[in-house]
Amino acid sequence: MSFLDLLRESTHTRATAFKQFLHRQEENSLHIFFEGPNDPSFYSSFIDPFRDRFCGLHFYDCGKKCHVYDTRKRILQRQKQRKSVNSMICLYFVDKDLSDIFDEWPHESDVHVTDYYAIENYLVTSEMLETVWNEMIIFSGSEKPDFGPVRAKFEMELESFYQFMRQVMVWVIHHRRNDSSPNFRRIKLDKLLAFNDDLELTCLLDGGEACLVDFLDSSTSLSTDCDSFHSEETLIQNMHPKAYIVGKFELWFFREFIKSLVKSIKDMLRIRVSFNENHLGNNSAIRVLGPRMRNTPPSVSDFLERNICIEGCSN
Repeated sequence: MSFLDLLRESTHTRATAFKQFLHRQEENSLHIFFEGPNDPSFYSSFIDPFRDRFCGLHFYDCGKKCHVYDTRKRILQRQKQRKSVNSMICLYFVDKDLSDIFDEWPHESDVHVTDYYAIENYLVTSEMLETVWNEMIIFSGSEKPDFGPVRAKFEMELESFYQFMRQVMVWVIHHRRNDSSPNFRRIKLDKLLAFNDDLELTCLLDGGEACLVDFLDSSTSLSTDCDSFHSEETLIQNMHPKAYIVGKFELWFFREFIKSLVKSIKDMLRIRVSFNENHLGNNSAIRVLGPRMRNTPPSVSDFLERNICIEGCSN
């Protein structure tokens, strides 16, 4: 088999994660299974402190959340059939999505579920914005504004974003409860929201809630029963917005705020500044920002300590 054939064979498919695992079953190894290709960029720095405890560390892209659970099931079945006990540890990482409301997936001790809707929600913070400000927004010369007002503006507009997105997510939950799943890719937030020259988040629609529902319905080819629409709001009234707002939606806000910030600094303050917008694209943001997380989320630390130490000591 040629080198290219080997690479082609290793390209991820539904079954590839399991097949790859079968070829990597060395003793004292740690196997981590993710939903998608960008997830290791977010979790790697949290897992690295445990790397020296193992002879091998392997990451697997399962492609989808359901495939993570399916791969786990297949591995457990195989281990049960073979009655094999060795020093391999298998751990699984998935996004929570709306499981707080729909409870669609089982709770397993070896499966870490995000505290928020998705890993993207962890990245949208004033701390991460400060990191971008210091490391990725390049100022020419010594004219660099103080970050304090930027932080305050960001936090204020993020709250405005949360308030607006509350109605969008109530609409999403309404349709999920009625057995229809909106296609998030068809909801274009740049047709709903924009930042003005003063960096204020504004709605582009006229007509209030009815106009918003019409926009969402037409974007996704769905029809909303407005009489029962508001009943879903009680489901999220005590939840933090990060727990129910789609991660990619919140990441959109982060990206657009930074783009508008840089534009305002250029146009209004006449300061030379540059920023590579491609760093925060949908396919690159996690890879760029994930390794820049300052602190490990407590739930991730607890999960790794519990599973690696308990499993490692029992083998």
